[in-house]
Amino acid sequence: ESAFKHYKYYYPSDSIPPIYTYISGLNYEEPIVFSQYGIILGIDMFYGSDYQPYKKLQIPEFLSKNFNKEYIAPIVMRDFAKQKFSAFLSGKTMLDNMIGLGKIEYFIEAMVPNMVDSSRFQFTEKQMSWCESHEGAFWKHLTMKNLLFSKDLHSYKKYLQPGPFVSSLERDSPGRAGVYIGYKIVKEYMERNPDISLNELMIDTDFNAIFSGAKYKP
Repeated sequence: ESAFKHYKYYYPSDSIPPIYTYISGLNYEEPIVFSQYGIILGIDMFYGSDYQPYKKLQIPEFLSKNFNKEYIAPIVMRDFAKQKFSAFLSGKTMLDNMIGLGKIEYFIEAMVPNMVDSSRFQFTEKQMSWCESHEGAFWKHLTMKNLLFSKDLHSYKKYLQPGPFVSSLERDSPGRAGVYIGYKIVKEYMERNPDISLNELMIDTDFNAIFSGAKYKP
């Protein structure tokens, strides 16, 4: 309710979709469904990460750790934003897609401004700490590996998609660590350009201009 109140502030002419909950039968691959009737939420996918049926189904821990009720708001708003702005999120390179996904995380922050970063990203405290303390080193790693301007999704998707970690040598590095970098780029861009509205950001597909305007230097 609080998240959609914030949404109504930024988009006053939009209607708020009704939200229904149901027992999904532990459908962890699609816990949230968007339909013509509204948002349909599989409430049994948020019983807590230690819920024994999740373990019996052998759901990977990097997924089941998110099955907590405090994550419902950011997860719903993330999927909602991906639906609403689907035409404005993807680019040709890794950097483009980092920024596209970073826009989503910036949007979520606007919807749930009082939520701590780790909960908003669905990172553990250790994973969040890793992102913050390794930001410069991680950026350097992506640069040295020539990944930022790569157009080969296979070579960089592990940095943007959910996973147990991005480096087997550093188990606290979350699978979506690249999205965190994208968020930081977007956040710096918006701080340097306060006249740009949230909606103008979300529909902007000039990812190079966003990166250039951010002057990002971790």
